[in-house]
Amino acid sequence: MTRYEEMIQSSSAERALKRYDTDKEKLDADVVNFKPIDDWDIGSSYLVSYYLPSIVPLSEILWVRLIGRPENKYVWALTTDGFVQLLHIDNEDNYDEILKMLIERNKKLIYGDNEKLEELYDNKGFKKVCKLIAAHPNEDASNISVDGAVSSKAEKEAPKTPTKQKKTCEQPKEVDPDTVTVPADLPFIEEMELLLYLAKNYPDEVDITLYEPATAARIEEFESRNNIKLPEELKSLFLFSNGFNTSVGNMEIHSLDLIENDLDTEWEWGDTKNYIYIGDMIGDGEIILLDLDTGSILTNDHGEESDRGDLLTLLCDNICTFLEGEIDDDRLEEYINSITME
Repeated sequence: MTRYEEMIQSSSAERALKRYDTDKEKLDADVVNFKPIDDWDIGSSYLVSYYLPSIVPLSEILWVRLIGRPENKYVWALTTDGFVQLLHIDNEDNYDEILKMLIERNKKLIYGDNEKLEELYDNKGFKKVCKLIAAHPNEDASNISVDGAVSSKAEKEAPKTPTKQKKTCEQPKEVDPDTVTVPADLPFIEEMELLLYLAKNYPDEVDITLYEPATAARIEEFESRNNIKLPEELKSLFLFSNGFNTSVGNMEIHSLDLIENDLDTEWEWGDTKNYIYIGDMIGDGEIILLDLDTGSILTNDHGEESDRGDLLTLLCDNICTFLEGEIDDDRLEEYINSITME
């Protein structure tokens, strides 16, 4: 019996699975990808640490660093829920290889020490830490400047009056891409079907995550409560998948809950533009916006704004920009040729 089989049958397994609401079937499927190192197994989607058993989805990790005394070392791992996992390692010499494996599987995390960033996190600045991490994917944390992000003590203690009550956001439940049927009325059906095809046939080059759809009632509630009229294209997306993300351009469209939670975010342009934040691109701080006045989709790359028109155009541009010449596939080549000939 392997150490994984022993752990998953132990009384500790339930707690470890519950921590991130881990789908055991997906975890079991990932076992074939496990690479054993030190007291860990690292797969394509999960890591399993056997000392005080922990199961952590690799996509949930934001920041890792090595801490502890010489005789007792841990990987300090900050995750997307704002909490820290302390993952034991027996041999400090294995850390570099562990870090390499994590970086290969999660293109967004940062690594290493940064006292100012730690101070920001300790002083309830988790959201600011997340934004800094998003702007520096796979970078050494020591290279990240925190100047201007740390509020004074008075500012931190000052009472805040939010414009609306924020609620706890949970990511919608993922769906198995192999079970998905793309609806015929989705404006970018060709692009979505192509991404699903590529993810299935070239999983090392392309991945895509889809979620359970939003209901028509949820979309109507979002629009009514926030006095926002969503374009039909976005409504069609949410009825198909409540947000999605793909490795092609590191593009992510957020769920309705996440979009609503960020509506009161203060932007550098203040109230001069009627934009809402709906997603991210590239992983270096480029964001996707919806212009509520025109219904257009825009991207803002550190102040450089581009009007993409709609999601169809943005997806099309990403496929052509990031995949041309990267995968030798007739279907992909035919798609790109049809676009470039238009």
